[in-house]
Amino acid sequence: MSFLTIQDLSASYGRAPVLRDVNLSIEKGEVVSVIGPSGSGKSTLLRVLVGLLRPDAGRVVLDGAAIDYGSRASLRAARDRFAIVFQQYNLFQNMTALRNVTVAPCIVKKRDRHEVEREARALLAKVGL
Repeated sequence: MSFLTIQDLSASYGRAPVLRDVNLSIEKGEVVSVIGPSGSGKSTLLRVLVGLLRPDAGRVVLDGAAIDYGSRASLRAARDRFAIVFQQYNLFQNMTALRNVTVAPCIVKKRDRHEVEREARALLAKVGL
């Protein structure tokens, strides 16, 4: 079974359909890019996956568990596994790169600051920061 399976996913903004019967399977460790022209539904797909927009129809299965978009617990579990990087590089200007990448794990997830900083330094080194 795929790590992420999207079956017949549809979503709309009001009466304007944006996604229609989207199907996608991604294996664990696979790197996938979603590309297309402006307005083609790339951001909408990501918004649906993380629960910022509720799908009209379809099913999303993450690591064997179907995401129930009507359940806060199910959404919370899914959001723990997803991440979105915004195009506008929405960083806090008054913080260092290290602080920008450690603030959420420390404050939201209540993780140990020293452990998070150690992981963050290793990740930042991978991208030359």
